[in-house]
Amino acid sequence: MPRITIHVPGLTSQPYHIELDRPLITLGRGNDNDVVIASSSVSTHHAELKRTASGYELHDVGSTNGIMVDEVRHMILSLDKDCTVYLGDASMHFLLSDEELATLGEKKSAVAPSPQRAAAATVAQESSPASTLDHLVATTIVLLLAALAFFAGLALRHQKETGASLIQDIMTKQGSKVSGH
Repeated sequence: MPRITIHVPGLTSQPYHIELDRPLITLGRGNDNDVVIASSSVSTHHAELKRTASGYELHDVGSTNGIMVDEVRHMILSLDKDCTVYLGDASMHFLLSDEELATLGEKKSAVAPSPQRAAAATVAQESSPASTLDHLVATTIVLLLAALAFFAGLALRHQKETGASLIQDIMTKQGSKVSGH
């Protein structure tokens, strides 16, 4: 079984064993992750460890502090058999034996998808990641709140300068346009 060890400064290291048949492991500060990392520098949903035909990859899922190796940030990182990466200030040591790597290769060749299915899966994965939807929803909420704050400020200024309600003035002007005045 591949092993990862999470070390957060000031805390005891957390060792994990990963079953070879698990295609995806989620990592982050949130309790809904497979691997919970108790560090404020780790995002609620920080990264995903994905099994590939050649081993494992670590994918950043929109974290604040990223995935770092030698002070270089990576969005996707192929993990060597024995390597250490940083998720915020927490280190993750990854260890995969040669036998486990060979087993992954055997499993891949036994159930290799057709080139068309592999291409379709790649396109679907690239075009609809969950983090893109989360980002879109968050951006929409921020824009709506900004528009609401702008309108509230505009209404307060109008009331201060004219002593009348902006909404009532707009409704009055609309009513006069409809009646032809």
